[in-house]
Amino acid sequence: MNGRKILERLILLFIGINLILFIFISIRRGTQYQLSQTRINNILGLLTESGITLEAELPKEFAPKMSATLSYTGDNVAVRSNLVKVFWGNDLSKVSRSTENSKEHFASKVYYFNKEDERLAFDKEEITYTNTGVDLLGIKPSITEAKAKAEAFIKRLGVGKLYKNASVEIKEEENSVIITYFPIFEHIPIFDLPIEMKVYENGIGSATIYLGEVNAANGRKQRITPIDLVLFGIEEYIPLEGNIVIKDITLGYKRLEKKGSNLWGEEIVPMYKIEVDGLEKPLFVNAYTNEIVK
Repeated sequence: MNGRKILERLILLFIGINLILFIFISIRRGTQYQLSQTRINNILGLLTESGITLEAELPKEFAPKMSATLSYTGDNVAVRSNLVKVFWGNDLSKVSRSTENSKEHFASKVYYFNKEDERLAFDKEEITYTNTGVDLLGIKPSITEAKAKAEAFIKRLGVGKLYKNASVEIKEEENSVIITYFPIFEHIPIFDLPIEMKVYENGIGSATIYLGEVNAANGRKQRITPIDLVLFGIEEYIPLEGNIVIKDITLGYKRLEKKGSNLWGEEIVPMYKIEVDGLEKPLFVNAYTNEIVK
């Protein structure tokens, strides 16, 4: 066997070994931060013993996540002006404007813009939209119809790109469908940037909108707590008697403290949102520290 054939075989052997190593590392990385079925069974058993019924799907992945900084843009004068023009065009002669003192933010004002049945209100980072021309007593739209109307509304806001691959929550009411879109960062939703729309048969009756920008300042990823450790002993933080039913669990980003709009931004970290039947508000658990956020 000549030297050239030996060299070719050595090269093929080297490539084969590296391919096997690559596959092994990929499989290991894919399972390193995944809850095993044994751990899932263990936590389900402990929850049952504690009188907790789990109707939610468990977030099985707990790969490290970075923190980030969130800056709201809804209270920016330029953004406010642009959004009014997005809704009603450059000719604002038929748009009425008014202001009043904010009840939520000290020394701040709420700015109202009205045209016919529609109103936009800007109260610091919170933007609300109402349309009194929508029939509130009509037939409830199907989920497909409601989503189509919601997506059209988001495009009208001019933020369709940011919410293109959004996380979507849907709740049905008697005559309407409530759809909430959350933009995605690090493959999970940002809870503090929702666009929540109440959709009726003939349009959007009302909406609550938060617009902002996210900056991954340092890019360093930190370990997060697996959901089985989060749920261990969770009944101590649920002020309900009798059987407890967990309806939903979602891993997303949330501010550590709600301080209101901040020029320099506010830190957002991975948190588990745990929705419990009978609780008015969900529980939030800091995924870095495994502590309840109040």
